[in-house]
Amino acid sequence: MSERKEITQVTAGERGLQLRSIEEMFRFAQYAVKSEIVPRGDTPEAVLIKIQAGAELGITPMRALQNLVVFNGRVSMMEKLANALVLGSGVLAADGQVEVWFTGQEFDDDYTCHVRSRRRDQNKSNETTFSVKDAKLARLWGKAQDRGVSPWVAFPKRMLAARAKQHHFQDHFGDVTLGTALSEAAMDDGVITVSGRTVRGGIAPTLVPSGPDPLFADNVETDAEACDDGGPVEVVP
Repeated sequence: MSERKEITQVTAGERGLQLRSIEEMFRFAQYAVKSEIVPRGDTPEAVLIKIQAGAELGITPMRALQNLVVFNGRVSMMEKLANALVLGSGVLAADGQVEVWFTGQEFDDDYTCHVRSRRRDQNKSNETTFSVKDAKLARLWGKAQDRGVSPWVAFPKRMLAARAKQHHFQDHFGDVTLGTALSEAAMDDGVITVSGRTVRGGIAPTLVPSGPDPLFADNVETDAEACDDGGPVEVVP
């Protein structure tokens, strides 16, 4: 008698599929890989881990796939996800927002992005800054890229803001982000592994546009993680 293979039914609710077991998560991960909506090279196992990390952060599987990235065996989150988690967490003061503004002469060393917010459990606001001088000390400012245009050259203002917000979230909202690193920070390692592929000196080619990225258009929220802070990329077989 041939063995009968039982297929588990996955429940669908108002917000889509409701994954209730590791088997259901893995099935979803397999479909996600086949659909090619995940970065090239992602395996079902890597996608499953992203889904689990997303569940711990309180986001849906699709949001996890679109906003979580694996670097050096660690799950990191895009800045826009961190921003959304902080704004929706309820830990900001009743009149609080994440304020962002610039001071100094544009693109001189003193040109600085400021990020400020106040938590409900604190009496005063916290402020974080990142300046052109800081970017130069970190060897990011004007950094060349061997493919296309470096975001630090094409979109320096957005990159300064991304760095300032990254440090602010890490320092003051670790309880919201659960200690998850921001992708910008993870990219700065000399050798990184992205979904099973090792690259040297920067982000994997599949995540870096060959030319100016339309995501940086003024009317579209920027994915700072699409930026290559690491310079030339070498794929290691």
